[in-house]
Amino acid sequence: MLNYDMTYFFIPFFLFLFSSCSSLTTHQVERKPSSYSDRELQKLWRPYDSKEKKLVTSNSFHYWAWSSNEAKKYLRQYIRFEGVVLGDPHPKNIFDYHDTQKGTLAVADIDDGGDAPFILDIARYLVYLKAAHIELSASDILNAYIEGTIGKEIKEPKFLQKILRDPIQKVVQEQKKWILKNTQGKKFNNKKLDLVPSKRLKKEQALELEKLGTLLTQPELKILDTGYQESNSGSSAGLSRYWFLLGDNRAENIIEFKQLETAAVAYYQKQENTKKRVQKIIAAYSEGFLNLGLVSTEENHYWMRPKHFQLLEVDELNKDEYKEWCIYLANWMGQKVYKQSEGKQLGQLLRSNKNDAIVEIEHFADVYIEEINRLNEESK
Repeated sequence: MLNYDMTYFFIPFFLFLFSSCSSLTTHQVERKPSSYSDRELQKLWRPYDSKEKKLVTSNSFHYWAWSSNEAKKYLRQYIRFEGVVLGDPHPKNIFDYHDTQKGTLAVADIDDGGDAPFILDIARYLVYLKAAHIELSASDILNAYIEGTIGKEIKEPKFLQKILRDPIQKVVQEQKKWILKNTQGKKFNNKKLDLVPSKRLKKEQALELEKLGTLLTQPELKILDTGYQESNSGSSAGLSRYWFLLGDNRAENIIEFKQLETAAVAYYQKQENTKKRVQKIIAAYSEGFLNLGLVSTEENHYWMRPKHFQLLEVDELNKDEYKEWCIYLANWMGQKVYKQSEGKQLGQLLRSNKNDAIVEIEHFADVYIEEINRLNEESK
């Protein structure tokens, strides 16, 4: 039976899902072209009206497809080193995970990751930071990354040290506060959460909601309310998110099923099926935990997760803390690369050629930013 003590909800819930979903369908990613025409790249491009960083987050597919054409021109000696990458690294894509022990960092979204050159992952991270106009130099970011790739960990920022020391009970407490602010009794505050009530769903959406709901059917769990949301930005634009409000006498937890599609890195090279791809990402970037968070229906894959089950709020960091966070994440990414066999080789090469490598990676990032700004201007 599922232990529904909310303090330990996270891990047992996923164990239950494994038994419920192990026989469901997996889907094979189609092979993408080894090179793309201008027209094919144009079709992948998603214009955005305002912030430059949104051009980056909305175009992970475009970045990896464009890189499959262009990376050899700029980063030939580095792209031969491959392993598991995040695909869409940015400051909000890493969160603090807490179990009964000390907190740790983990990847929040596994949508776009998989097998690809390590160097293109850190280059994309640099592209994001440049587009967001963070007051950090490429050297600040890439030096921290290179240190990680040779096994050197920089000190965690003080705010992060405190967060990771906090017990899981505090995470649960903060999550309950957030749920209280975003619900009305046993119902979602649809307006506040930008949710479509289930009674307004299309027939196929309602059927999918019903299928996902069966994964939550246990005597200890009651579905109090449901909702639907469709992403309108980022690499998840156009994809479905199904929400479930769970509890008994009151709202206790919110679970989201986030639809997955072809990973961004699949536009660089062919990937393994979704189940294997996700398991590899979690093993490489999330200490192997929650490797049961992938669930499937006959037609779609979903990443299942509780909402707001974390303490780190990136938007609430002050300017200096945010810069510390960005630098630390670069080092953290490097450390994860160091633990992979070809990552160690990349680290040795970067270390021996550090100054030139920084110049070359930054130049690649600048060329891509010029490209997305050109495309956005042409789309107006």
